[in-house]
Amino acid sequence: MSALLETRGLSISFGALKAVDNIDFSLQSGEIHALIGPNGAGKTSFVNLLSGRLMAESGEVLFDGRNLTRQPAYRRVRAGLGYTFQVTSIFAQLTVQDNVRLALERERSASAAEILSLLKSTGLEAHAFMPARDLAYGHQRLLELTMGLALRPKLLMLDEPTQGLADSEIEGFIALIREVSKTTTILLIEHNMQVVMALADRITVLERGRILAQGSPAEIRASEAVQAAYLGSKS
Repeated sequence: MSALLETRGLSISFGALKAVDNIDFSLQSGEIHALIGPNGAGKTSFVNLLSGRLMAESGEVLFDGRNLTRQPAYRRVRAGLGYTFQVTSIFAQLTVQDNVRLALERERSASAAEILSLLKSTGLEAHAFMPARDLAYGHQRLLELTMGLALRPKLLMLDEPTQGLADSEIEGFIALIREVSKTTTILLIEHNMQVVMALADRITVLERGRILAQGSPAEIRASEAVQAAYLGSKS
């Protein structure tokens, strides 16, 4: 596998807080890579630097052979770097299918058949004509995922995608991401360790804005440093 995404010395501070501190990171094409760590570890700040919602103070973001460090978020999306937010971002007053249509038509026209196919892939086809605000929260999360997939990204970053999902929905989400990963590289930022261990090919652990450890799920689970900083505090 070749590197699809790399960061070199990526850093940003908020006042005296070094939220992301000189991170060198590599994500391979075709993998599911999980990013974990305790609250305040810098996960969301790091993802915001990747997506262009924040601009780095220093360092580089390289994606698919291009330097995107100073590119705005919309150009990164056009380059194939998609993401969903930790807080759900949908158009509540529009129908489910119109949310997907709007996501698609930012780039090109979309047919009804294509929209319904996307909704079917995430199990939302029965809700196509429902206003998005009337969806259960877990289904709103799936709608945002559908909107992200509509742009056919090379890399899809999912920030806390299982937040709000019922336990009964987790197994379906895992199966969905496995299917999506056949054609799309995934960066998963997630607190649910059941999901992380079931899906991830590799895991990066952040602590205080730095990389604490990287490795396979088995290596991360066995790491004493990770146990002390993060996993040991989880049930």
